[in-house]
Amino acid sequence: MADYETTRRILTLIREVEAGHRLSVPLIQRRFGKMARSCAEKYLEFVRDHCRLVEVKVGREKHWHRPEGPVDASFHDALPIEFGRSALQSLTGTEVHKGLTALAESLQGRVPDEDYQRLQVMSQVYGRLLKPEVPKERAAQLDRLLQAILERQRCEITYQDSLDPPRSRAIEPWRLFESKDVVYVFARCHPEGTVRLFDVDGIKAVALRTDTFRPPIPLPDPAAIQAHACGVFMSDLPVERVVLLAQGWPAERLRRRPLHTAQTHVEVRPGLLRIEVDLQPTDELVGLLLGYLPFVRPLAPARLVERFDERRGDDLPSE
Repeated sequence: MADYETTRRILTLIREVEAGHRLSVPLIQRRFGKMARSCAEKYLEFVRDHCRLVEVKVGREKHWHRPEGPVDASFHDALPIEFGRSALQSLTGTEVHKGLTALAESLQGRVPDEDYQRLQVMSQVYGRLLKPEVPKERAAQLDRLLQAILERQRCEITYQDSLDPPRSRAIEPWRLFESKDVVYVFARCHPEGTVRLFDVDGIKAVALRTDTFRPPIPLPDPAAIQAHACGVFMSDLPVERVVLLAQGWPAERLRRRPLHTAQTHVEVRPGLLRIEVDLQPTDELVGLLLGYLPFVRPLAPARLVERFDERRGDDLPSE
């Protein structure tokens, strides 16, 4: 506990110096109540060793303060910027991410060299294991959606959920969220009032309207909607090479939203994809594929084909 208290006090002094306050032994003694001069001198020595300070004489007492000119960024202020840039990779290309990137790049000249090296190490401690591939068109749509959310403006979106023609919708965007590397906008359709999720990469255009809306308080939980979506879940089954044939709208869906980042696919003929990916052949995967009937057919592994055939109909695609 004593070590924690010492650390807390030193960090407090560093923040005060960075805020432009002066330090001296008597000031430190008064700052923390009853403290021996020798202890205050040790605190001051530590701060001087870790911050670039200028010495001035005030009466018979020496004071220290940061030098005039541009304020150096502190390690504690810089670290959240690096973390934020890493965490928001799905927003790459947006004004938000550009601003974070510009701030992060400016840190090299503003953070002391030893702190900048620590910063680089710390920013690598947190990272995304599976980095999402960001479509080029996403940034423009996200910038408009973020503005609509902040300004509470209704907007018109052109949305394409499958191979059906794009459709225009009026929505009240409530928030953005990310699930399994897919970015969604959680919104209420206007004027019908239905609440749903829109895959941002399915939004082809966003136009802001002049009329505004009031979001509900509290907002509904988008997880309650997303929880009913099909997906691929982990189990104790061994990972096997899954081979599929897909055509029609599921082929386009699986091309745009792979089952896994390592998925590969080739076009056997126009409109027909052969998909290969290493996955566990779970019942959840079988259920997902059945949802694509009659446009998807598994070719391997045998246990997946067997479970699929037990529950399928006819008219499956063939090579």
